Amino acid sequence: MNVSPMGNGQIQSEQLDLLQFVEAWMSVHAQSIVGTQPGLEPWQFYGPSTRRGNRFYLFLLMKPYESVTVRDVPIKRIQAVSKVAGGESLQYSTRCAIVDSMLSADPRRGVNDSSA
Repeated sequence: MNVSPMGNGQIQSEQLDLLQFVEAWMSVHAQSIVGTQPGLEPWQFYGPSTRRGNRFYLFLLMKPYESVTVRDVPIKRIQAVSKVAGGESLQYSTRCAIVDSMLSADPRRGVNDSSA
């Protein structure tokens, strides 16, 4: 993170704000980072992911997503799809070896929906 103290030993307020943000995020999401292994391959999910045992953590960065596609996973072994923060269950559907996790309230509305 490249945080360093100033000459007087204090940390700049901007850097301190960043550290506090990371601390708050980690207090909720540490299970998805600490003690995990690399997750899915890039062709399976277009974004960073980690794995702990049989549980995968997918990180959706930079913009809100209405749906997410994960490829080549054993769909019969999927028990649930949920958010780490709060544990909210997410609707999902499967086709062959693809999981579509629907993040919007209306699961019929897709990312490529031209009515959005």
